[in-house]
Amino acid sequence: MSADPPRSKARAAFLFVAKLASVGVALAVTSFAASPTWMHVLGGSIAALVLVLAVSLAKGRHIVTAFGLLATVPLLVFSADLGMDARITSAPLGCACSYCIGDWEMAGLSFWPFEEPDGWFAFLAPFAFPIVGALGALVPLLLVRARDSFSRRIRAAGSLLLHAGSLASLLLAAALLVHAFVRAGRYPAADTYLASLPELGVLPPAQGKPAEVLDHRHSRWPAMLDVYRDQVDGLSIERSCNTTASLCEFSIGGQRSCQNLVERSAPVTLRRDVVHDFVTIDDGSNRFAFRGGTLIHVTTSDIAAAISPAHAWLSVGCAGMLLAMGLMARRRRAEERLDAAAFDVLAAAAAWIGVAPLLAALPMSF
Repeated sequence: MSADPPRSKARAAFLFVAKLASVGVALAVTSFAASPTWMHVLGGSIAALVLVLAVSLAKGRHIVTAFGLLATVPLLVFSADLGMDARITSAPLGCACSYCIGDWEMAGLSFWPFEEPDGWFAFLAPFAFPIVGALGALVPLLLVRARDSFSRRIRAAGSLLLHAGSLASLLLAAALLVHAFVRAGRYPAADTYLASLPELGVLPPAQGKPAEVLDHRHSRWPAMLDVYRDQVDGLSIERSCNTTASLCEFSIGGQRSCQNLVERSAPVTLRRDVVHDFVTIDDGSNRFAFRGGTLIHVTTSDIAAAISPAHAWLSVGCAGMLLAMGLMARRRRAEERLDAAAFDVLAAAAAWIGVAPLLAALPMSF
């Protein structure tokens, strides 16, 4: 085989780290443009696919960079898994009693960027991608450098094995993508899931004569409260509305939530999720969830088995598969065995960069 190795280890290492750092920077920049972690994953996946395309079009031997890029795929899975922890319920509109701050707001308080998974992932991504990618490139770099010491039979067997592995990964990625589209057709998206739950009833606006008026003007948390009580599908509902404000505390089963959750002038729709055992309330602007009378947060991972993957992830998955198939087709025209091996790894990387985020969103039922 007449192919020459990369010009120098230092040059190959520098170019590789620079390219992989661009993927990390794309994730970091995306984090400041949009807060959900899935947007970071989307930005990183697109940047990685563009990098694969650029590498495949350039002249030379790119198997080192290709292997390094493939090694970063688990980071996309990890970041997508963090995105599954994103809340789909709203934040409370305000405190309704003196002790709710410690119960709700202060529980997860810490300093940026570690307050939320989105923040610290975006902070670490520019460092994690080049480091993981560099480690993944060490083995192929040694193989490329030592290729002349292998016999022709060993090189041919290695090329055949790599091609078989690339085809297997492409088929598995295609199966995952098909499974994702089937789920997308059967289940609602995360942002529409709560609105798709069966309706229990609708409470009218908290207006007119209240069931009770509570005078707390001389308490530590002074207020005059109009209390409205309703029964919906066996649930005891209570709205306590400050007479000088437009917001109401909402409670189920007599247990105070101590949070202003709904507008006084808005009707409130109640829905029940039997599978996940919670009740939601919706005043048209905000959605909250209760389980056993306790106000809870609902995250994407809590309902993962009942929702479809993000449609943007599906689009990136399709782009990855198309790029992978194009690279596999180009492999047939590769004259050098090393070039063919590089196309094999590039195709596998493109396929898995496309579908990696789906692994965090899909319950593996097959």
